[in-house]
Amino acid sequence: MVKKTSTPYDRLLQLREWLQENDPKCKNNESEILRRLGLGTGYFGTSEKQENKSLRESTYKKIGEAWPQVNLDWLKSGKGDMFTEPVIIEEEPINGVPYYDVDFLGGFNEMVNDQTTIPAYFINFQPYNKKGNMWCNITGDSMSPRINSGDKICIREINKEDIIYGEIYALVIGETEIMRTVKWVTRSPEKGMLRLIPENKDPRYGDYQDISISDVRAVFKVIGAIRSF
Repeated sequence: MVKKTSTPYDRLLQLREWLQENDPKCKNNESEILRRLGLGTGYFGTSEKQENKSLRESTYKKIGEAWPQVNLDWLKSGKGDMFTEPVIIEEEPINGVPYYDVDFLGGFNEMVNDQTTIPAYFINFQPYNKKGNMWCNITGDSMSPRINSGDKICIREINKEDIIYGEIYALVIGETEIMRTVKWVTRSPEKGMLRLIPENKDPRYGDYQDISISDVRAVFKVIGAIRSF
């Protein structure tokens, strides 16, 4: 439960303060705050707040249309919570997402688990600039021509239970003898198994390989790739 304040305008100022503290785009950016609230330029400098600190019905309407999660009942009367549902601010990395100059099929897993590892640099490439994404290299041509050896792949770690069959994943498999591979993942006809399928139809890569789900140590969704020339 949020703290109740005395007037609708006071609560609007509380919304303004929430944006300043929680949305990086709104920090020290009055124009972005006004845009998020659906209000006009210079709104907080007008005389509307000077008399009884009330808000016009048109102001409530503008805020509700611009930011549907705001609880207008709370804004009007102070009853209830500030928002009708949790507000999640997804902070977009300013400098893109980290690129590690290692091959996924090499020592990638050990590198990721080493908190002292520093990215070689950041890749700023929409729409991949999302928290949790990272870039690394790929070797081998089993996924050629879709993904070629030397390309950079953007990946994000997920839980095994979140695998969507028919998509491309980078997997770390095994306990003592570790295998790393990037393949199409589909459902195997055998219970408790995954089927890994290469893109490359050259006979040396085989048609498919079935592995036990229990042997999978880590799964990374392949989000995209950058071609190397």
